[in-house]
Amino acid sequence: LWWASVGFSGMVGDLNRALAIQETRSYVRIRLLAIGVTILVSLFVIASGILLFFGDWLIQLFLQRITVTPYPSFQAHLAAIYTVTRWILIFIFLNIGMQIVYSALPARPLPWTLLSPGSAIFSLCWILGSSGFAVFVNRFVDYEIYQELYGSLGTLILLMLWLYLSSFFLLIGGEVNSQVNLFREKLGRNAAQLSLI
Repeated sequence: LWWASVGFSGMVGDLNRALAIQETRSYVRIRLLAIGVTILVSLFVIASGILLFFGDWLIQLFLQRITVTPYPSFQAHLAAIYTVTRWILIFIFLNIGMQIVYSALPARPLPWTLLSPGSAIFSLCWILGSSGFAVFVNRFVDYEIYQELYGSLGTLILLMLWLYLSSFFLLIGGEVNSQVNLFREKLGRNAAQLSLI
């Protein structure tokens, strides 16, 4: 937990720079905040990861358990509904997790919204990037040769590569949110100046 929170602790400085905010909190307060955010975000990302990587297996397991069907194509309809619901839930879980990051970590907390441009971009990039990474690993990485060459360290290398990709998407989303926030502040200042005229 401590080491996982190091990433979010570093993210505080990145988000503050993106928002052009000066840090005023103590090191201990930032670390405790990073630990809390790590716990909350981990829950949402783990739920999203389970749905993303094991969703097909879960629906097949569920459909095998159903013995009574009200009509012939019931299982096909149920699978279609599940597939749509699964992608919506993945997007919602990721979005909520990133909203926690983007609103809680900066020195000046941003207002909470259920959907921000940055969290939406992160969620879409993470879903597409993780799916593409899974395809890359399954299709292009010969796991037997990879295991012989790197051993158990190979799995750690792939995990680190995926975490790097996820962090990159997180920073892109934070940068988008900061630009949108700065644009809104500028519009507010311009509107205030116009009202004084």
